[in-house]
Amino acid sequence: MRIPLKNVLNLRDMGGIAVSLNQKTKDRKFLRSGFVFEIDEDEVNYLVQYGLKVVIDLREEVDVAKHPDLLNRKEFEYHNVSLIEYTPNDGSPKLDLSLYDTYLTITDKKQDKVKEVFDIILNHPNDTILFHCFAGKDRTGVIAYLLLSIAGCEFKDILADYTATESFILDYVEKNVKSKSNYLSKMKYWYATKELLIEYDTYVKDNYSGPINYLLKIGLSKEDIEKIKNRFLTNI
Repeated sequence: MRIPLKNVLNLRDMGGIAVSLNQKTKDRKFLRSGFVFEIDEDEVNYLVQYGLKVVIDLREEVDVAKHPDLLNRKEFEYHNVSLIEYTPNDGSPKLDLSLYDTYLTITDKKQDKVKEVFDIILNHPNDTILFHCFAGKDRTGVIAYLLLSIAGCEFKDILADYTATESFILDYVEKNVKSKSNYLSKMKYWYATKELLIEYDTYVKDNYSGPINYLLKIGLSKEDIEKIKNRFLTNI
């Protein structure tokens, strides 16, 4: 369900997805979004009233320093867990990856960071949590894919959640990306196509025997996964 705050890109509550005839994902447990560095005070107050307690910013430190998260304030517990460093602080060249390679880099090489995200979730079993990156599409999309897999959502519903991003960021792309002279070279990074997530899901299944086994490999226990599943589901 999209939450139409005008200064928060691609903000959604992940509740309301049916996993069976008797259960669905619970509202006000997990929110996903893009950037929140333009949010105004009324919108912050809305999120406070909505019940938001914890914010997980998945952007790299360079981006956070350039555009600080405006939810890093006393009302919320804020965490910055960078899932990938496009602009490393060590002076090495900026990463120039395809979207698919970005997903594989997160999945294969940043397992400690993915685990850190889920540790934060486990440490806040009763709190509403927002996780976000810049567009709320790729880094956010990987975490959403894993969370919805834990809940037992069918892949077609995970796919629908993922591809919705393309519609929800369309206005931003039209206004801010297509206005740039080099937009053609950048446009490929703004797509959230079903083919991309299908390819990624196939990779996770082929290399880790699926998202649940991936989470077990990176250090979550079966009990951890069950705890997250139980907090995320409610009866219909």
